[in-house]
Amino acid sequence: MRILIFILPILSEFIYMVHSNESVSNVTCIYGKPVSVNCTIPDAWTSVKIKVKDEVGYKFALFNGSTCHVPSYARDNFATSCQGNTLTIQILRPKDTAIWQCTFSSSVKEVYVNSTKVIVQAEMPVVSLRQDIYVITEGSHLTIPCEFTGAPISNVTWERRNDIIRWSHRQSESLNLTLRNISRDMEGNYTCSVAVDYERTYTDSKTLTLVVKYPPSLRPDSTLVVSEGQPIVFIPCGIVENGFPGNYTVMRWQHFVSNSLIRNLTTENYSIHPVNSTFTLILKSVSFNDTGSYKCEIGNGVPDLKGSMEQTTRIDLIVKSPPHILQKDAGYHGEIGKVFSVLFQFVGFPNMSLKINVQEKGNSPSFNVSIVHEYVEISMHDTVLNVNGTSIEMDFGVIKDWFNTTYELIAENSMGTKKHTFFVDSHDFPRKPYHVHFKAFEKTAMLEWEAVIPDLDKHFDIIVKNLSGTDNLYTIQGTNSQHYEYHLTNLVPQSNIIQICNTNDIGRNCTTTFKIKTFQEVELDENQMLTSDPNLLVILLSCGLIALVFVGFVVINLRCYNGYNRRRGRKIRLGRLDTVTRDLLEGPTGLGDIYNSERDEHAYISPEWGVSVDRAESPSCLCTASCQSKVEVNEYASVEDSAIARVVQARGQGGEWGESSGGYCEIKHQKTVKYVKK
Repeated sequence: MRILIFILPILSEFIYMVHSNESVSNVTCIYGKPVSVNCTIPDAWTSVKIKVKDEVGYKFALFNGSTCHVPSYARDNFATSCQGNTLTIQILRPKDTAIWQCTFSSSVKEVYVNSTKVIVQAEMPVVSLRQDIYVITEGSHLTIPCEFTGAPISNVTWERRNDIIRWSHRQSESLNLTLRNISRDMEGNYTCSVAVDYERTYTDSKTLTLVVKYPPSLRPDSTLVVSEGQPIVFIPCGIVENGFPGNYTVMRWQHFVSNSLIRNLTTENYSIHPVNSTFTLILKSVSFNDTGSYKCEIGNGVPDLKGSMEQTTRIDLIVKSPPHILQKDAGYHGEIGKVFSVLFQFVGFPNMSLKINVQEKGNSPSFNVSIVHEYVEISMHDTVLNVNGTSIEMDFGVIKDWFNTTYELIAENSMGTKKHTFFVDSHDFPRKPYHVHFKAFEKTAMLEWEAVIPDLDKHFDIIVKNLSGTDNLYTIQGTNSQHYEYHLTNLVPQSNIIQICNTNDIGRNCTTTFKIKTFQEVELDENQMLTSDPNLLVILLSCGLIALVFVGFVVINLRCYNGYNRRRGRKIRLGRLDTVTRDLLEGPTGLGDIYNSERDEHAYISPEWGVSVDRAESPSCLCTASCQSKVEVNEYASVEDSAIARVVQARGQGGEWGESSGGYCEIKHQKTVKYVKK
């Protein structure tokens, strides 16, 4: 059946006469959702108008003989279909409850009406969230969608702590909440709510939890002042906020001084106090070496806004302590004719006053004292570094004469006083002996010589240098006498190279070297003991026994005397002679002949013989191969003999006897002298 469709004008004045009773059916629908209304088409009709009862005019009209399509102007809101004698009208967006009518007209102006009541109901709001919990790192951005259904929507809101932070009246299906630069203060619950207002108000809401991960917060850098000797010291790190998560992956303390790492402190040294949220380092028996900056470092695996995974704070620990002297010796030795000074260095807090008093004036020379605040070198927990300290220097200038004086150094601050007693003396640099005389026998030789200046603080080393490189060393303690002698025995080779070294607190002079030829070269088999002439052996044993008794007597008296002096806390020279004539020291330094005849039993070495005194070892040039080379490079030059040349060549010295020669090196400690074989 085809229906012609015409657009009819609204005829408000035309009144149709209804020839049939009107019947009304009910249809229920959801607000805004399509609903269908059916109308029965009469047998004879020319047009039908679709309208709402009691409204003026109509929505659209259809005509018999045309297609069953909605006019274009009404297609956004309606759709139609025809099936037999049934006309179906689809209302696409119903918004109000109303009675919809299909009014059919015929050629005789008779009207047939079909009525349907469309009952519109609100669509209940429903809110849905993608997640119930969002975990985000502090400083990040986050967008949270709120998806919902319902009609008619009156408003959509995002709320936090009952405050609306986002609002919209749009009918869209989602409302996003965007958070930027999230901080720990923004964590908590967020609620999305949707309201439908139709005849009454309907609401729905969903709540999510925002969890913010953030690092712990520490107190700013601080300073802590304690006193040395305090039995226990607590250094709090001070955790202001524990952070989230609360389980720490990094917890450590480090000790720094002047930006140098001194030590990493283990778990045995610190503890945690959860009551006041402090990460406390515990130091026991605090000393000045605990001074420095302590860095507290913790982390929970969450970076801060700067990207740092660990959070740190520093506590500067200042330890108040009495003065500490860094190095102190019982005595100091200067060389006559040379510039000499003594330096002491201190650390301690607060600042200290320093002074030096002369305990025993005697013949003490004048000296200048200078005090300087400067960096000093100190060892702290096995680490050497420079820290603020104080230095005091005694400057004697050029030492002109012998002296021996005891001084007292006093360092004082508000925490206490430290005293140090020490002595300072002076010496000439060791001079080589002169008037050296020896008498050679078959296997022995008697040496005699004279010293330039008698001195108990010196000693002589007689070194017999052998072809094998294993030298024999004999030591004679200095006395108040200028005359010395020593009996050498068991001289196996026929030619023996002898060296006499003069040693005192200032240095060592080994510039006297010569050769002794015995009358007969002794041949020894392997493992054969050295033997001597029986008569000579008896004489030597007798003399040795007498000498041993005499030496024992002298040693006992010297020990008693020195013990008495030590108990007095001072160092005493026994009758040092400063009046010895020094004319011999001014002689020429050229080399002379020891003797011209190998058959002479007696020979003398004059003071002019040998290496110049100026080439002797200086105090700063002891026991080093380079200095030995300088001193002893010509140690055999004074003896022109092929036997000595063979010794030099055999020992591979090329004119030197250094570390490979089996020489001896001096080790000194507070006027105690001993020798160690190289």
